[in-house]
Amino acid sequence: MTMKVLVLYQGVQSGSKIATESIVRELRGLYPESIFIVYQQCPQVAVSGPLSFLKYLLWSMWDFRRVINQKRSITCVYSTMYTAIISQWLSKKRQIPSIFHVHGDQRFGREPNNNLLRTVYRIFLGRIVILLQKLAVHFATRVCFVSSTAQHEFLSRYHLQIHTGKSTILPNGVDTKKFFPSSRARPHDRHKPTLLYVGRIDEKKGIHRLMHSLEYLRALSPRLVVAYPSYFDRHSASYFSRLQGVAERVAGVTISFVKNPKNLTALYHGAHCIILPSTQEMAPLVVLEALACGTPLLCANVGGISTMLGPLAFYCVLPSDRPVAIAEAIKKTLSFSPKLRAKLQRDGVMIASKYSWRATAKNLYALIAEITQPW
Repeated sequence: MTMKVLVLYQGVQSGSKIATESIVRELRGLYPESIFIVYQQCPQVAVSGPLSFLKYLLWSMWDFRRVINQKRSITCVYSTMYTAIISQWLSKKRQIPSIFHVHGDQRFGREPNNNLLRTVYRIFLGRIVILLQKLAVHFATRVCFVSSTAQHEFLSRYHLQIHTGKSTILPNGVDTKKFFPSSRARPHDRHKPTLLYVGRIDEKKGIHRLMHSLEYLRALSPRLVVAYPSYFDRHSASYFSRLQGVAERVAGVTISFVKNPKNLTALYHGAHCIILPSTQEMAPLVVLEALACGTPLLCANVGGISTMLGPLAFYCVLPSDRPVAIAEAIKKTLSFSPKLRAKLQRDGVMIASKYSWRATAKNLYALIAEITQPW
C-alpha cells in the first residue's frame, strides 16, 4: 500500500526531535514505496515571556497551516506538536486523518520570574494552553503516548478525557547499533567516580540539585560530566549561568560541561553512574540509552520511567529529589557488588533490546494504514 505521510515536528534539539527523525528513518527503510514528507519547524520567535509565548503559538500555527496547504495528495498527517494538529483543522485539508504523538512536555513555555507576569501566565496563558491541548486531542484521529503512565500524567495535567479507542501506546526506542555495552570492563573504584548527566539545560531536569548533592560526596572526589545539546533559549541560558555559578562554589569536586558530545556512547561507557533527577519527564531516551550501554542509572520516578525500567526500578529510582538523598543513592549504587552490577547490566541490556525504533515504526505504519482505510 502506497501512502503519502506529512511529518511535522519542531527542529530544536530534544528527545522529541531525535524520536521523530529515528522513526522516519526506519519508516523510509521499511516502506520505500511510501512517501514521507518531513517539515522541521525552526522557531522564529524567542519565547521569553507571556506575550512572546502567545506570539510563538500564533506563528507556529500559521507556519504549519501554510505547509499543510502547500502539500498535495496527503494520506495522513503525523505530528508531535499540538499546534500542528490544530493547524491542520484550520487548513483546507481538515478531512485528512491525523496522528498526534505526545513525546514530552507540551507547554512550550516557562513561568516568568516576575510575580505579576506569573499570575498572568497562570490565569490567561495557562488556560489557553489547556484549551489548545483539548482541541488537538479532539481534532486528532488518533493520539499516541510513549507509555500508559505518560498518558495518565498528560491527561491529568491538562484535565483531558479521551476514549480508549482513540488512544494508542507507541513507546520510544533506542538504537542498539549505536548504544551497546562496552567490551572493556568498567573500573569500579569508588574513589574519583565519574558521574554523568545527559540532556537539555532546563531547570525541570534538576541539574542544580545533582550538583548540590556532590557536596555530600567530597570524600569520594567525584567528577561530574554534564553533556548537553547546543540549543538554548533565554531561560536555558539563564539557568546555565546559574549552574556555572554552582559549579564554582562546590569545592572538592570536578564539574565539566560538554556541549554536543561527538561520541555519546563513549561517555556512557566511561561513567560509573548516570543521574537524571528530573521533576518532569515522559519517557526520556537517556534511560534506554543507559540501559543499552549497561551503565548504572539513577533517575527520578516521574512520567513513564518506572514502566521503562521494569524490575530494575527498585535499584534505579531515586528516593527523593533532595540533594542529600541523591548523594546517598549515588553512594549506594557505587557500593554494589561486582555480581550485582553484572546482573543489573545484563538485565538492563535485555530491557533495552525490547525497545527498538524499527518496532515503533512498524506499529506507527500499521496505525496509519488502519485510520486511512475508511477515507
